[in-house]
Amino acid sequence: MAGSALRRLMAEYKQMTINPPEGIVAGPVNEENFFEWEALIVTECESGANVDASKMWRDERELFNRRAKEIVKKSLGLDKTESS
Repeated sequence: MAGSALRRLMAEYKQMTINPPEGIVAGPVNEENFFEWEALIVTECESGANVDASKMWRDERELFNRRAKEIVKKSLGLDKTESS
């Protein structure tokens, strides 16, 4: 099991070094252990959405958490407003 997981992680690492997603840098903490990774995600800091979200996070944390949860559920198709 670990062998197939290691092969997959090594393939994904190679792909990320060849064609990295915009705004994301990720890889193993060290090349001796492919099961422990670190990542840096860079967003557009001047985006109005980021400024508004930052203010909400700072000033209205419960509302921020509730809205974030709703958005994640909707993006995963799990929002309760849709009927099955």
